[in-house]
Amino acid sequence: GGTTTNTERRIRFTPEIPGHPIGEPKAEWEILCEIGRRIFPEPKGPFSFADAQAIREEMARVMPMYNGIGQLQEEGDQVQWRGSMLFAGGKFERMPEGKARFSVVPLPDIEVPKGYVYVTTRRGKQFNSMTYGSYDPLTDRKRNDIFVSMVDAKEFGLREGDAIRLRSDVGAMEGACRIAPIRPRNVQVRWPEGNVLISRRYDPVSAEPDYNALAKIERIVPNGR
Repeated sequence: GGTTTNTERRIRFTPEIPGHPIGEPKAEWEILCEIGRRIFPEPKGPFSFADAQAIREEMARVMPMYNGIGQLQEEGDQVQWRGSMLFAGGKFERMPEGKARFSVVPLPDIEVPKGYVYVTTRRGKQFNSMTYGSYDPLTDRKRNDIFVSMVDAKEFGLREGDAIRLRSDVGAMEGACRIAPIRPRNVQVRWPEGNVLISRRYDPVSAEPDYNALAKIERIVPNGR
């Protein structure tokens, strides 16, 4: 079996699917351990785990935050690291005087020139809706659909389902116009389809890549440009 840790800090156990393995496939932990044993072949080496349960037990020993993971055995067993509430009573142990400190972060003022839209990729929404195929059942949309606000649709003369093109300074993307409740002057696209529009820019401090681009939006006229 295996575990997943969600953003609620909850570690949940899921048992193996019963049955015999098909062919040569192995569990992820077995593949990594097999590679590790080639590097450290000694019998009691760091990769000499008998099963996934042994790995969870070691996690509990070496990572106090994951205390309790070694006792998860049945479907639905779970533990929440550091309990159900962090910093109960407003006590922040690692901060001076036990208090949190807030900082004012200046947000960038993004100006969108007239005739342009600010393109963003739907990374978070895409993961949360499990959009890995050609169709997203949550939004009833396809991968090449381009989300446009009603305000922008009126300004650019677009209708639901129109073939449109987004053109930035590095590339172009074609898709279908889908009117959505989003902020005017903002257009959302899937990724990696939308990556063709984005320059390779990185934040100088975090090295995080840019996921946005300024682009012109055009209606594609059949048998014409």
